[in-house]
Amino acid sequence: MSDWRVGGLDEMGSELNPSRIQSLLEGSRIGKKICLFSECESTNDEARALAQNGEPEGTVIIAERQSKGRGRLQRRWFSPAGGLWFSVILRPGRCDSLGLLPLAVGLGVCEGLQCHLNGNPLGIKWPNDIVSVPDGKKLCGVLCECSELWVIAGIGINANLDPESLPEEIRTVSTSMKMLLGRAADRNAVMASVLTSLDRAYRLFVGGDRQELVRLISSKCVTLGKTVRVNDGQTVFAAEALKIELDGALRVRILGNGRSVNIYAGDVTLSHW
Repeated sequence: MSDWRVGGLDEMGSELNPSRIQSLLEGSRIGKKICLFSECESTNDEARALAQNGEPEGTVIIAERQSKGRGRLQRRWFSPAGGLWFSVILRPGRCDSLGLLPLAVGLGVCEGLQCHLNGNPLGIKWPNDIVSVPDGKKLCGVLCECSELWVIAGIGINANLDPESLPEEIRTVSTSMKMLLGRAADRNAVMASVLTSLDRAYRLFVGGDRQELVRLISSKCVTLGKTVRVNDGQTVFAAEALKIELDGALRVRILGNGRSVNIYAGDVTLSHW
C-alpha cells in the first residue's frame, strides 16, 4: 500500500510506529504486516478493500483518526487523535459459531489492555464492549464484519483521550486509558500487547476449543448474573443474563414469565448502569 505513513504524536512524544509495535509482538501472527494511516474514513473499509484483493490473514490497518468510524447498529464511533483505531483481517473459514468471534476478539483485547492499567479492572459487556469495573464506563468497542472469505475485526480503544475531548453525550458513560492511569499510555506497547493477546484468543477460536474460550470469556463478562434490558429489534423486555452459549449467544431468563431464550443480536444494557 503506497499511502500509509507514520503520524500523530501523543503526550509521551512517541509516534505510532509499525516497526516498534512489531518488535514487541510475542510470537503473534497477527500484526506481521501493519499499515498506518494518519487519517482515513474507516479502518474497516480499508481492511475490507484489502481483504477483497487477497490480503493475508493477520494484516492490521491502523489510523490516527477516523472521519467516519462506526460501531454496531451503524452508530458513529468518535475517533480523534490519541486513540487506537484499527482493524484486523481474519480468515477463519467456514464455521458454525461466528457469533462467538466478536467475544473472542473482546477477550483478547481485554487481556491485552489489562496489563497496562496498573490493576484497574476491566470486563467484557456482551456482545462487544470492554468496560471499566465497577463503573461500567466504555473503554473499547469491537465491530466484526464478515463475508464467506474473511472477517474484519474493527477495534476502537480510547487510549490517550481527555474527558473534554469526548462528545458531551458520551462523556459520562465513557473512559480512557489516560483517565484510568492519570497519565498517557505508551500506545506502541499497548498495541503490541493487544495484538499478542488477540492472536492467542483467535487461535483458541479457530482451534475449536470453544468450551475453554467461553469459560475465559464468561470469567470476564460483567453481563452475566445481572438484570438486563433487552431490545432485540422487535420487543423490549427485562431479563436475567444466565450464560454465554458455545455459539456466542447470550442465554437470558425473561422476568415475569421465567422463559429462557437465546439472544443473538440487539441491544443489551445493564439495568444498574
